[in-house]
Amino acid sequence: MFAFDKELFRSSSGKINESISQANAVSGQVDEVIGLASGLEVDISGIKSDITSIKSDLESLNGYITNTLTLLDELEANHEGGGNFEDWDDEDWEELLMPTSPFAIEVDGEYGAAQGGPYELFKAYLEYKENIKARENLSPGEASNLPFVPGLTETEEMQVETIIQLFNEKGIEDESVMLEVLEYTKGQACGHAVITNYVCELYTDDPEAFEEKYGYPLFVEKYGHMTYNYEAILTDVYLDSNDKFLSDNITEDGFVANNTDSSIHPDEMADKASHFLGVEVEAAIVPHDASTDTYKEYMDEGYEFAAIAAYRYDMNAHGDNEYGDYIGNKETEDGHWMTVTGVSENDKLLLSSWGSEYELEHTDYYAKFPVDGVQEEDRDDECLIFLKRK
Repeated sequence: MFAFDKELFRSSSGKINESISQANAVSGQVDEVIGLASGLEVDISGIKSDITSIKSDLESLNGYITNTLTLLDELEANHEGGGNFEDWDDEDWEELLMPTSPFAIEVDGEYGAAQGGPYELFKAYLEYKENIKARENLSPGEASNLPFVPGLTETEEMQVETIIQLFNEKGIEDESVMLEVLEYTKGQACGHAVITNYVCELYTDDPEAFEEKYGYPLFVEKYGHMTYNYEAILTDVYLDSNDKFLSDNITEDGFVANNTDSSIHPDEMADKASHFLGVEVEAAIVPHDASTDTYKEYMDEGYEFAAIAAYRYDMNAHGDNEYGDYIGNKETEDGHWMTVTGVSENDKLLLSSWGSEYELEHTDYYAKFPVDGVQEEDRDDECLIFLKRK
C-alpha cells in the first residue's frame, strides 16, 4: 500500500525554514569577516556567493513542499471517499494518479502523443548501448575521456523492450534498421499520432482491456506521474499501418528508403484507425473549414474524435506549453495532422501537436495559399476530420 506521511512533510518544511534562518545568520557573519579581511590579500567573497545559492535552493525547496501540502489538502478534501491519506488504499491512489484523458494535463510538456517520441527514445537507447560497449576494454582513466551518455529509466527500458518486440513481430531484428524506420516518424507520423491519441482516449477507462488486446500497458510512470505509453503505442500504430512501406524499403541490405511516403491521407484515416482498433470506424471529412462552429456541430452529432490536416497555419501556445509563445505562418509542403481537443476561451480550436497544446490562430490563412502551383481551395487533403466507431 502507498504510504504518505503529511506530518513528515510539515516537519521537513519547519527544518528547512530553520536552515534558511541559519544561512541568513552565517551570511551576516561572513559579511563581517569580508570587511575585516578587506586589507588582506585573500578573497572569501565566494563563500558569500555559495551561501546565497544554498539559501535560494532551500527557499525553492520549501516552496515546493508548501505547494505540495496545499495540493494534498485539496485532494483529500475533494476525494470521493473522503478521509485522510493514511486511510486510503491502493484503489484510492490509483484513482487519483491515473490520467483521465491525453489532454487533461500536461506532464513534462506531454499533451497528447509527440510523433518524434519513439525515435528520440530509441536513439537514446542505442547511444547508451554503444557508450557502454565502448567502455568495456578501457581503463577507468581512458573511459573518463568518453562523453557522458545518460542511461534509461526503468520505464524507458520497458518501452524500448516493447518497441523491439513490435519490430520483431514484423520480422525486423536489426536495431539499426529499427532506428532508421523510426526516424520517419519524426516527419511523417503526425497522422499516426492522431490515431494514437484516439486510441488513448477510447481505452482510458479500461486499461486492462487495452493490455489484454495489445500485450503492453496503456499507462506508464514518468516524472512521478502516470501517463500514456505514447512511444510504444505510436510505434505500434505506425508499424500496423505501413506494411507496404516496410516491405518496399527493408531488404537484405537493410533500410533502403526507395519509397519515402508513410504518411496518412485523409481518405485513409478511418481505415487505418479501424485496422488498429479492430472495429469499424467511420469518418466525416469537411474540407477547407477550420471553424469552431463546424467542430461543435459534428461533435454534437456523436463523433468521438476530431483532427485537422493543414498546409499553412498559425498557432498560439496555450496552457502550460513551454515550447514558445507563438508559431507564425507555419508552412509545410506535405501538410500536418493535429488532434483537435476542444475549443478555447477565445472560441478557437485547441490542438495537440508534437505533444504540446496550441490554439489555432488566423484561420483565414487556412487553405488559401498555393503549394506547387496548386491553389489550396482545389486541394482535397486540407480538412477537419471526425471519427467515431460504428
